[in-house]
Amino acid sequence: MFAQAKSHYQENSYYFASTWLERMLKKYPSTPQREEVLLMLAKCYAATSRDEKAVRTLKTLLKDFPKASDKLEPNLLKLVQDQSQPPQLLEPQPVPAAVAEKAAAAPAEKAADDKAAADKAAADKAAADKAAADKAATDKAADDKAAADKAAADKAAADKAAADKAAADKAAADKAAADKAAADKAAADKAAADKAAAEKVAAEKADADKAIAEKAAAEKAAAEKAAAEKAAAEKAMAEKAMAEKAMAEKAMAEKAMAEKLAADRVAAQKVAAEQAATEAPAEKATSVKPRPTTIEEAVAERTAVIKAAVEKAAVAKAAAEKAAAEKAAAEKAAADKAAAEKAAARKAAADKAAAEKAVADKAAAKKAVTKKTVAKKPADKKPTETKPAENTAATPQHAPAPPAVSTPSEAQVAPVKAASAGGPYTLDFGSFVLKSGMADIKKKIRSAGLKPVVEPGPKKKEQMSRIHVGEYAEQKAAEKMVQKLRKAKSENFMLQDKSGKFNVYAGSYFDKVGAVDEQLRLAGFGITTELRPTAVEVPTFSLTAGSFKSEEEAARKGAELEKLGVKPSVVQRPK
Repeated sequence: MFAQAKSHYQENSYYFASTWLERMLKKYPSTPQREEVLLMLAKCYAATSRDEKAVRTLKTLLKDFPKASDKLEPNLLKLVQDQSQPPQLLEPQPVPAAVAEKAAAAPAEKAADDKAAADKAAADKAAADKAAADKAATDKAADDKAAADKAAADKAAADKAAADKAAADKAAADKAAADKAAADKAAADKAAADKAAAEKVAAEKADADKAIAEKAAAEKAAAEKAAAEKAAAEKAMAEKAMAEKAMAEKAMAEKAMAEKLAADRVAAQKVAAEQAATEAPAEKATSVKPRPTTIEEAVAERTAVIKAAVEKAAVAKAAAEKAAAEKAAAEKAAADKAAAEKAAARKAAADKAAAEKAVADKAAAKKAVTKKTVAKKPADKKPTETKPAENTAATPQHAPAPPAVSTPSEAQVAPVKAASAGGPYTLDFGSFVLKSGMADIKKKIRSAGLKPVVEPGPKKKEQMSRIHVGEYAEQKAAEKMVQKLRKAKSENFMLQDKSGKFNVYAGSYFDKVGAVDEQLRLAGFGITTELRPTAVEVPTFSLTAGSFKSEEEAARKGAELEKLGVKPSVVQRPK
């Protein structure tokens, strides 16, 4: 605001500069730049022939800052000094003594001189009157010209101010649109980046799961292969041992057979010799188990023994193979079980990690929702004070909270009860959004001998100007801008729209001029904003006065109030 005023001042646009300086003193009377503002304002007034305002401003400057007189220009210092000095009255001149003596000595001459003096005085008066009339006409023409020049300058200043304001509004709107487009593009880019990152994480997780499954399958196949190789090796070893054992038994059996055949041959020869030497009955020979008498019989007998041994070895081999197969099957089952348990453990670990992530995401979402539900703040701010009327936090319905409804005090309610007992008619002065709007009417009601009664009225929608700061996809970024607004000592609140985006506002205003002033102030902090019209449902206050038995009596009192500048309507009081 000061920068705008100084720019106009340096361009010799004193009317525009004085407008901005007056607004700055009104809005910030205790500004640290008060001395400089007052000095510039006095110069603007003096440069535009507004001497009375210049003198008042200079007096305020010298009162608040006595040392500022050293900074005043000579014309300004002279202006304030001329106003402070009273006008000087001319003292009467004494009559010369010679004239007095001559007047006493010559009455006739005095009469002639008096007549001549009277004639001269009349002529001088006529000339003076004519000069005064001429001067009055000249002064009037000068005043008219000055007034016309001032009106033209005021109109030119107003037109330039309007053009400057329109250009500033357009520049602000263009900049806000560009900022919004950039913000939208940044949000879209971020959303695309987040989506790509999420897809990348999902792909990496799928690859990891696939690698884990492939590794488990490879380990299972390796375990099965090792078990099969081990079973095959054990089977080969068992078969080799059985074959070696069978060969050893066969060799031993053939050796024993050869030895037995030799012994049998010797025994047979001995038996034949004994039979030949002695004569023994045939019955004795039959009681003894016959032995093979020939090699073929002995071979047949030993073959039967070997066959029985081979069959026994085959049975033992089958039992060994069965035991080896059962052992291999048991080892394979154990390996399969171990692989299954390992895969189940990995799956359980993955499920646990996913569950923990889901719990963390849920907690984060709950925390975000908790941050969004901040306590509401009433919105019944006076538009003349340019105070916003919104909550400081977003609500689930994404709508601004209405201003708080003030409950009538006991002093207000009491007259209602007393009045209702007086009659069925009352005077209605309408409904008001702000109590401050009723102050002047209430004074006139009291001056008419009535008591004003304020009651809660119906809610109605009011058009407001909302200062939009920015739209953010993440709540953290929106809260960062809210902190920046707080540092700038600006009203602030945040609303979340249906798409989930967070919108930050610097307040809502009934007075659009006040909203523009706030925009200009925030621009000084580097905060770009745009105005957005909105309709807000706000409570109202109904103002009535008096209680009358008849409609005519109420109308007479209404006519009396109408003369005071207030026009009420006669209504029937609800029972």
